[in-house]
Amino acid sequence: MRDFLISSNWWIEGEEAFFWSMPSGVLFQVNIATCQCEFLTRIPKYDTAKCNGVVYCQKYEGRLYCFPYDKEKIYIYDLKSSVWEESKFICEVPLMFNPRAYRNEVNEIWILEHKNKGIFQVSLAQKKVIRQYMIPRVEDICNGQYVLVHNQLYYITGSSVGCIDNERQTNVLYDIEGITFQLYTICHDGRNFWLSGADDKIFIWNPMQGVVKVITDILQGHELPDFEKKWIVPEVPLFNDSILLGEYIWYIPIQDDAPVLYIHKDNHNVQIMKISEEKETEKTLRQRENAFKYRVVYVRKDRYIGVYSIKNQSIFEIDTKELLVK
Repeated sequence: MRDFLISSNWWIEGEEAFFWSMPSGVLFQVNIATCQCEFLTRIPKYDTAKCNGVVYCQKYEGRLYCFPYDKEKIYIYDLKSSVWEESKFICEVPLMFNPRAYRNEVNEIWILEHKNKGIFQVSLAQKKVIRQYMIPRVEDICNGQYVLVHNQLYYITGSSVGCIDNERQTNVLYDIEGITFQLYTICHDGRNFWLSGADDKIFIWNPMQGVVKVITDILQGHELPDFEKKWIVPEVPLFNDSILLGEYIWYIPIQDDAPVLYIHKDNHNVQIMKISEEKETEKTLRQRENAFKYRVVYVRKDRYIGVYSIKNQSIFEIDTKELLVK
């Protein structure tokens, strides 16, 4: 376990990492091997009162790009010159960015706009939005994850999956048979997409065949004691992240009403990872006033998942090869 200042994602390079702390506006540098964390810099004239929720940190050509959740600016820090600059964004509504959909060889990222249903393709080299798409259906909103498969962006909207073809500049929406609930996570195993949301089922699907399989009873009898149930926030998706690493799809829950799961991508066997340090008491839940539990902050070496524990205010690592917690 490691003491930690709250953030939403780390930029990892070997044993070095950077993260932006919310709401202080401070950039930190971390040596993962020694667990040493050092103050790097603070954003000049940063208004801490206007930054809530998640924040993101991305690196490109010696610069760190900091994306706040509900501001209209992208902050850029030059590691060589130690100079900050700002790039104005075109909206002032909650934004979502999936760091695991970024490819190091490409200087572009995708950002979802939660309320106004926009999807932005941002050039880090040009420091601006180069293309914008809108959700095809008016009643749906972007409130889930997305994944890049070749040159196509698959994203969650409502109970459907959208697909943006970046070369053809098309935007197609897929309705999925049997899904009547709000989806949230999407993951690709090389052949199929894995979808989950507010229901205790996981749908395995692809655009050509439709639904390939539905995995039921994913909670494996996981039941909360009565004192924990009252802290659960209703109508929240079970899982915050789904991540393919090695032979397994890993599911990290949002609240305590679901455990950490890992499911074999071929035989679909569901396993629960028990983490003794995360066991709740009436006292720990009362301190937080809800059962929100985890936030994935990094994936490194295609093996380790760094998870921030809201309960313990620290990070633990899941070794997805040895199937244990460090």
